[in-house]
Formats: sequence, structure tokens, C-alpha cells
Amino acid sequence: MFHFLFFFQLFFGLNNSQGLIPYNKNGQWGFCDASKKVIISPQYEEVELFIIDSNLVTKKPVMFANVKYKGKWGLIDAQNNWLIPAKYTTPMQWDREHGRFYIQEMNYETGKGSFMMLNQEGKELLKLNDLVNWRGFDKNGIAYVAVNEKVGFINRDGKILIPFQYDMWSPVTEYCYSEGLFGIGKNGKFGFVNDKNQVVIPFIYEHNPMGMGCFENGKATVIKNGQRVVIDKKGQILRKLPFIEENNIMIEGYTLKMEVINNQGWYTLIDNKTKKLAIAEKFHNISLEGNQLVVYKNDKYGLINSKTFQYTYPLTLTEKPVLISKGNVNYWQITINGLSGLIDMDGKAVVPMEYQALYIRTLENGQLIVNKKNNFLLINLQNNILKKLDYKEIRENYFSNPITFSVTNAQGLQGVINAKGEEIIPCQYKRVSNFHQIYFGLQENKKQVLFDSLGKRIQKEEFDDYEYVGFGTLGENFVKVSLNNKIGVLDKKGRITVPCQYDNINMNFYTEIFIVQEKGLFGLRNPEKLLVSPKYTEIITDDGGRYPIKIDGKPYYLVKKGTQTGFVGLDGTEYFE
Repeated sequence: MFHFLFFFQLFFGLNNSQGLIPYNKNGQWGFCDASKKVIISPQYEEVELFIIDSNLVTKKPVMFANVKYKGKWGLIDAQNNWLIPAKYTTPMQWDREHGRFYIQEMNYETGKGSFMMLNQEGKELLKLNDLVNWRGFDKNGIAYVAVNEKVGFINRDGKILIPFQYDMWSPVTEYCYSEGLFGIGKNGKFGFVNDKNQVVIPFIYEHNPMGMGCFENGKATVIKNGQRVVIDKKGQILRKLPFIEENNIMIEGYTLKMEVINNQGWYTLIDNKTKKLAIAEKFHNISLEGNQLVVYKNDKYGLINSKTFQYTYPLTLTEKPVLISKGNVNYWQITINGLSGLIDMDGKAVVPMEYQALYIRTLENGQLIVNKKNNFLLINLQNNILKKLDYKEIRENYFSNPITFSVTNAQGLQGVINAKGEEIIPCQYKRVSNFHQIYFGLQENKKQVLFDSLGKRIQKEEFDDYEYVGFGTLGENFVKVSLNNKIGVLDKKGRITVPCQYDNINMNFYTEIFIVQEKGLFGLRNPEKLLVSPKYTEIITDDGGRYPIKIDGKPYYLVKKGTQTGFVGLDGTEYFE
């Protein structure tokens, strides 16, 4: 099996070295170049890609590949010399920021595991047994590590700075270390110890991350008995902080603050000049949308004008109001007891709250499609009925441009209307499905016909009643169709990009290449042409980024042909025998 470790490649930006491609011969792996010249003869059970990178600590280059030999993993260079002998049970992960290799095993079922750290030369710096959980080193080269759910600190030299005896995890941050003190938890409380594991500030503070912080310029913020306070390195209280500042609202001249009362946050707005409350009430939440403050308290919502601080709509709504922007005009959609309407930014009713649904995307030129007691209407913003729409269902077609809606009439037949309620595809189809700007209409003969966004028939072919897959299997730009039980592909404009000649088609999103299937075998193609003929029993892909691999920007697919496994390029060159 071909093995990759892509986590650190993705996060640390590692690059493939010298364009070496994994090469398989008789079940053994080696490396060759793009011309199939063997550089490292096949002799390994599994391999990873060659990596070339730099050690940001020592500034030394590092180049390696993880390989498995006689059941163990080690590192080789591009000349096939051992950098680290094969003696480990898993591949090594590289950390360029701190110049370290990591080997970690975890088995939660057995409760056993191990962690090992090595330097670039392969010297073992630290080994921890049992279940180890950590998030990597901070900028100081210090890591907050849990062993069997008890935490301590280590550094990148392999030294255990603080033994593993504290609570998991820190309420402040996963790396609470600054100015020689470690912020850490014990028995549900928070305190600080020094680098000798001596308690400097006792564990008397609350495990509450809200508003807490590590030491900075000799001061730290903690919470005691619900009160936020600033302390020095002796634990002396320097001052109390009755409010916690938040930054999610920007109103010039005002500051949003939160007061902790009985472990619950209450927000209010402070006038920066007078230091007084701009709004007399306190709320569980305040957010700024448009020129209004959306306020929330005791399971109710309301609207407050952000200039006058007077209620635009009282604190009575059980559903959050929704800001609707159309051009230069804004409205609020208000819903009460399941019925919706619109108000303007001054709180004046525009559309009364008497409709089961407002089709907001139809709000153009002062007109709007609504649902009132299961009757569909086109109204104006004076609430006058302009047209009755004789349908039993209206469904919005997402991504359609111009805006359209699929509709169903009393006989169960479907069609399409525009934002003005005009039929652009008549209600005479068993089903209408949309894909961007094209529409599939299923006829009584179980064949699908194709329309553009204006309802004009396109493509002469009548496609099979194939299971409609929309935006999923082939992504956002293509859709599967079937003709005479053979599969092809259409683009967003309804053009046939892959002819209907395959048993099945899927897409590898990593490369945007189609994987085509014919007579049980798989090949590769793009919208223009066939790249690799269907001749493989399996093409292994992983849209998480492992397969196919990319070397010098070119994709190579892991394939199986009978008992053989190897790679193939998009030019059809095989890298196995």
C-alpha cells in the first residue's frame, strides 16, 4: 500500500524534491524521474513523497522521504542513504518551525500510545509513553502537553519543564506561558507556577476563559468570585474590572461592554465622553446590522436605532429580525407566530405580518411574491394584489440568474416562473430540475428535455430520466446526464462536454479531472479529450489531498491493474511494472 502523511505537508508548505515519482516493481517501491529512469531501485514496502525544506531554527536544509523497510519506518535522502534508520512503527512528521521530527501513536481502545521527538540528525530528544495529546510548540518552543489527560509543559529540546499533573486544558489558551510563569489548572481552579513547578500564584481563580489572559508587563487578568481583576506576579489585586470589553460593534464614540453577573454576561453600550449608559437596559446580546442594533434578552429580540438609541421595534419578537437589502433600500423582515412582513428602517410597516412566506429574492421594482394561507400572490409594497399565482407549491431555484422559481400546479405538473410570476417554462412536466442556468424537464415519456434560463429549448437530444445529481458528484460546473443508458457531462450552459458513452463518470475535485468507467475499467479525461483510456481496475482518489499526488505541479494517479499497483500521469505514462 502507498502511504502518505500530508498533514504537515499541507500546514508547513513542504515541496517535492527533484521531481521523484514513487515507482513500483513487483510490489516493491522505489523512485524514478518523469522519464521513468529509476533513481532509487524498488526495495521498500511503502514510501512517502520526497520532501525538501528548510529547518527554520538551524537554517539548515532538510531533504528526506519516509520509507518502510522490513516492517519499520525510517528516512532516506535522494541518494538512498539512511538519514534515520528504519526502526519506527509509523512515519515521521516534520516540523520546519522548530526543526523536529515527531512520531506519535495513539490507540484509544487499548489506552496505550507513545510520542517521540527527534532532531534533524535523528537524535531522540524525548520519549513519552501512554496517550499523548498536544497541539505543537508555540513561538517560544514550548508546548502544552497532556499525558493520560494530565497536562504539563515541554520544550523543543525535549526537556519536561512542568510535570504532567495538572488539569486539561488551560482555560485561557493552550499555551499559557509568559514572563517565566505557566498559567495552568488544578482541581477546577486556575493559578500560576514557575519553571521549577513551584506555585507562585495559588489555584484560586475561576476556570472561565472569558476575559482572562497570561502575564504581560507584569500583569495578568483573572476572574475571582465572578469579578474580573488585574493581578501582579505576587497575586496582589491591582484593580477591578467590572466590565469586559467586546469588539464586535463599532459605533463611533461608544464602546460595547459586558458585565458578568452571576456568571452570565450582560451587554450594554457606554458613551465614551460621559462614561454613562447610552441605553438604559442591559441585554444578553447586541449586534449591529445596517443602522440598527439587534438586541436580545429573555428569549426576545428587538431593534434599536444606532443613532437615537430608541426602539425601532419593541423587544417582543421570538424570531430574530432579518435585514433585507435591495439596492439602496433596506427593510427588516419581521416574523410573529409564524407570519412574516416587512418594516422600513424607521419601524413603519411596509408589508403587514400576515404571510406564511415572503419570497424575498422576488423583491424587485416594488413587487413581491408571497404566500397567504397557501395562496400565492404577487403584491406591491402597498400590499395590493397584482396577480394571483395558481400553484400549490413554489420552490426557489438557487444559483439561478435571472432569479427563477420552480412551481407545481394542482395537477402535480411542474414548470418555472420568473420574479414577476410569469411562466417561462409551462407547467407540463413531471419534474423540473435546475442546474445553474439550465433546466431539465421530465416528460411523460420519461425523457428529459433541456431549457435555458429564458425557457428556450436547447440541445436536440432527449436525455434519460437519470437520477439528477445537481451540484454534488461533479462539482459546481458540471452535471451528469444519461442518453440511452450511457453517461455524459453537461456544463453550466447546457453544452455537452463529455459525450454520453460511459457507464459512469465521477470527478476528482483535487485536479478537476473526470474519472470515467467503461466495462468495469477506469480511465481519465478532461472536458476536451480522453487522457488515459479505461484500463485500470481501480483509480484511488482522496479529495482530502492525499491522492492523486502532485509532483512539479503535475498530478499522478494511484491505480491498480490486476495485481499491480502504481502511478499513472495524465499523459498515460505508467510508473509501475
